[in-house]
Amino acid sequence: MNGGVWYNARSGTRTGGFDRRAFGLGILALALVTAIYAATADPAGTPLGLFGLPSLLLAVVAGPVEVAIVVALSLAAAATAGELVSEVDGSVLATRLVILAIAGGVAALLAWHRRRGELRLQESLTVRRVVDALQTRLVTVPLPPDGIATGVRYVPGDERLAVGGDFLDAVTLPDGALGFIIGDVSGHGARPAAFGVVVRAGWKAIAIEHPEDPCYWLDALQRSFFEDNRYDGFATALVGRLMPGEPTIELCSAGHCWPVVVNGDTRLVNTCNSMPLGVGKNVKRQSMTLELAPGERLLVYTDGLIENRKPAPGTGRWSETDLIDWVRKQPTFELDELLAWFGPNGFDDDVALMTIEPQASRDPEDAAEVPTVVAQTVRAR
Repeated sequence: MNGGVWYNARSGTRTGGFDRRAFGLGILALALVTAIYAATADPAGTPLGLFGLPSLLLAVVAGPVEVAIVVALSLAAAATAGELVSEVDGSVLATRLVILAIAGGVAALLAWHRRRGELRLQESLTVRRVVDALQTRLVTVPLPPDGIATGVRYVPGDERLAVGGDFLDAVTLPDGALGFIIGDVSGHGARPAAFGVVVRAGWKAIAIEHPEDPCYWLDALQRSFFEDNRYDGFATALVGRLMPGEPTIELCSAGHCWPVVVNGDTRLVNTCNSMPLGVGKNVKRQSMTLELAPGERLLVYTDGLIENRKPAPGTGRWSETDLIDWVRKQPTFELDELLAWFGPNGFDDDVALMTIEPQASRDPEDAAEVPTVVAQTVRAR
């Protein structure tokens, strides 16, 4: 802000304060109109309404203050020119000046509405840029250890947000294992999205401090975020850990969707579900182990995928059975194809997907050439 002028550095336009450049344009237009009227009023019958043009012109480029000043100067010029050049009597001249004053008032009002709209738009764009920058930082990029591959996709149900109430993450734990979480906060909009980010961050701190027990992670989240009633909803979550070079995944669930084994013996995995986080106290949770055959991957997801509406002419919503049937028919399993099939017209709710695949250990030089993480935000069309 400089000298009372708000300046938009991105677009190079002024959005508030007194615009000297626009005001100068109005004065130039008034001088031109005065010269034209003085030269042509009598022989050409030029109307006195010509003096209304500067204010109307200025209404589309300047603010109400600049327009009001030009209106006052235009009325003074019109009165002077009307007396000196025109042969109309006083009452007719007064009537025409009143009409010019009304036109000038309309011009000032239009300028005020336009300036107000510009300021609101500028504020909205500023907020949008801040939100976009913040949300970009909040999008998860899993960091698995060498020997484990992960793939993720995230589709917010609200197109205005880059993140939603679903959350997921995967990190390398201090003991070298992969720890991961996927969850779904109840509700829709910015509040569940913000809470999901907080829960995800809390899980990461808990898992790094206590890497050996996935069920402890869920119990600690329950105590940290739900037992003090700081959030009046609930969240489902599935957590797990996998050591590189081993095919066994340890899983623990809090009311979350059953995962699916793909690229082999396609099947649902009964994770011994317990109550969601935020529902009940002193909930006993039991972990389970899952052994993957060579080439198999574990798919974990949120219910926005399987509860989405089927496209016409289908009726109803998708289900776990539909997911299993689709996976079994695919020669190769691709997350983007899965999203395209279950959400050809987009999704009603947030959708988070993650695959975890044990791989043979690679040399560091080879690992640098073959990225193990594919992370991006996808919007189904």
